[in-house]
Amino acid sequence: MRAWEELPARPWRWPQLRLRPALKLLAFGLALGMWQGSAVRLTQLMQRDPGHWAPAFIWEVTSALVVTLLLPILMTAVLNAPSPRVGWARFLGIHAAAFLLFTSLHIAGMAGLRHAVYALLELGDYDLGPPVYALPMEAQKDLITYGLGCAVIALVYEWRERQARALRSAALEGELRAAQLQSLTGQLHPHFLFNALHTIGSVMYEDLPRTDRLLSDLGQLLRASLERTEPTWTLAEERGHTERFVALLAARFGDRLEVRWDVAPGLESQRVPCFALQTLVETR
Repeated sequence: MRAWEELPARPWRWPQLRLRPALKLLAFGLALGMWQGSAVRLTQLMQRDPGHWAPAFIWEVTSALVVTLLLPILMTAVLNAPSPRVGWARFLGIHAAAFLLFTSLHIAGMAGLRHAVYALLELGDYDLGPPVYALPMEAQKDLITYGLGCAVIALVYEWRERQARALRSAALEGELRAAQLQSLTGQLHPHFLFNALHTIGSVMYEDLPRTDRLLSDLGQLLRASLERTEPTWTLAEERGHTERFVALLAARFGDRLEVRWDVAPGLESQRVPCFALQTLVETR
């Protein structure tokens, strides 16, 4: 079976482009082109005949601007190419196609811009050079640009994904805290708490050991709501928590309350939502 046939099909993803970040990237591309153009011009000035100052800046600025405009191609490739550890065939196929499209549009775009600017500034006709040499030369430079661009874009996407995971984790933790608070609020409801304390007070002079057990049950009941950091625990823990809750109710209602447990063997280690059984007891 081929490598790409082993991968599950997934929808094609497209980059989300926003005006303000796009304008910032365009300004960065312009600044980068000017900086590279100044470096080329300084190199020319070291020669006996440096020539006109404009071509150096035209070459670098047009190249940088076209690269900036073609960044969505790189973004799309990064979004849709899987990790090489997952599928080399799809990874290489997507990036090869994206690179060919990128370098073709880059060479055509910057050559067209240079022809237009040369004509506008009356610098004569722009000559890219013999295609048999110029195209491979530009493609080699584009390969470096493509690789570095994809690496930076992948790092940015990874950073954003980590930020999104952190936000989702914080949201889930907030929901858990809210659920804990809701559960605690239910347990600390004045009516429930008054009845529990009243029941304990009514037996404390008659049965001290039972009073001690009831106070312990009430303390553990409230501590479980305050100290839970996970939304689930084992069925055995849930049953123990609910039994303490039932003990407080039984102390109040006496023989009028009857609870029977019927748990199949081997289920004690299964994880269940916290306070699920307590909620069932409360609604009965």
